[in-house]
Amino acid sequence: MQKSVKTSAKDRIIACARPLFRVREFESITVEQICAHAEISKKTFYYYFASKRDLLLACMGEQKQLNASELSAIFLSGASFAEQLWQVKSPLVNFIVDCGCEIMKELRAVLQDKTRVYADFKSDAHKLEAFLIEKAQQAGEIICPADAHTLVLVGWTQFLGLLDLWITLNGAFDFAATYRSWLENSIGVKPELRADQAPVLHG
Repeated sequence: MQKSVKTSAKDRIIACARPLFRVREFESITVEQICAHAEISKKTFYYYFASKRDLLLACMGEQKQLNASELSAIFLSGASFAEQLWQVKSPLVNFIVDCGCEIMKELRAVLQDKTRVYADFKSDAHKLEAFLIEKAQQAGEIICPADAHTLVLVGWTQFLGLLDLWITLNGAFDFAATYRSWLENSIGVKPELRADQAPVLHG
């Protein structure tokens, strides 16, 4: 029972902190303000988090992961393999958009460090995306003949670069639609299977 109460308190801190991080500059937010919003003591805050930055990383770690049931629903949906690939990538993209630029500015260096993870051919995320790309190539949905693992890395390189631009321009364009358009064009998804949302980046 005690463990359940503690977990609930930690979740409440994260839930209360994310809106603050989104609308205000990170440095202007105090631990006292976070505690007041979460209705907890500073002692409780520091039981779970060593610092505001530690809490910010926990907010990022809250990223929704697809569970086995959700993955099964995607695979059995009858959607094209190219569409399934996007559905697998969507949780991270949607999470970033939901967080907003202020949170992502603070996490920029952390995400850049994740390049090493994305480059790991043994990671579950990489293998799943490569599997779907291979299936899409075999079905004629992706016409680029490059190795599937290479195309996975192309997609993640674009992701990191576009994320950096989105942060720098303070969210001046639709990140999700732009990334999808870039991804589908670069890995060779057939035009008739693309989302057809090709947005223009305005200077």
